[in-house]
Amino acid sequence: MGLLFWHKLLLYVTIGVSVLAALVFIFRTKAFSSRLKYFGYFVLVGGVFELLAFILARFEIPNLIVSYFYTPIEFLLIGLFFGEITRAFDKRFPDFLFYIGLILIVGSSFFLPTIEEYQSITRTGVQLILIFLCVFGFYLFTVKNYPYNDGALVKIIFMALLLKYSGSIFLYLFNEQIATLELRPQRAIWLINTGMYFVAHLIILIGFINTVRKPYDYNTDVTRTISNPEW
Repeated sequence: MGLLFWHKLLLYVTIGVSVLAALVFIFRTKAFSSRLKYFGYFVLVGGVFELLAFILARFEIPNLIVSYFYTPIEFLLIGLFFGEITRAFDKRFPDFLFYIGLILIVGSSFFLPTIEEYQSITRTGVQLILIFLCVFGFYLFTVKNYPYNDGALVKIIFMALLLKYSGSIFLYLFNEQIATLELRPQRAIWLINTGMYFVAHLIILIGFINTVRKPYDYNTDVTRTISNPEW
């Protein structure tokens, strides 16, 4: 059993975990606070697109077109999620990042020769913005009090997104260079990335399951309860 086997196995398991997290959100939507709904929609859309890409690949149909449509939806939903979180901190969302991402996404549709072309520049730019937002989110938790009970899940989401995008941005940034390597090193790099992707989605799934099992009112203001264990 070589690297290709383990890569495919891990990829299938990751898709299953992603779909399972989406199902948890579908059937227990009311357990999530209003601030987390956009992230829940992101997980749901991600699960659908993961399945679609998998099905296309199984039928040997090029599936890069999935990424072409997924990128703007991903950026929009994650951006709206971070907008909700920054408002909870009484901070303004850095709008200039949204416009930079929008320019990258729209610009790629004009400069790519075909819709099946790999979106290296667009994905790299968008993921850099999302990584910055995760770091900015952690910074807000260190300098200000988060006033709601869902702070633990928000931090878990930041951690999962940071892990997910930190791994895949390397592939998008050095896609052409990686393609020139021998097959075994290529597969090893993709296996490492898939492993990080799996851990990120597993963290999200565990966070979702933990959320639906707890009876907290996630919209309750706990600003004055500094000792709350969910902080």
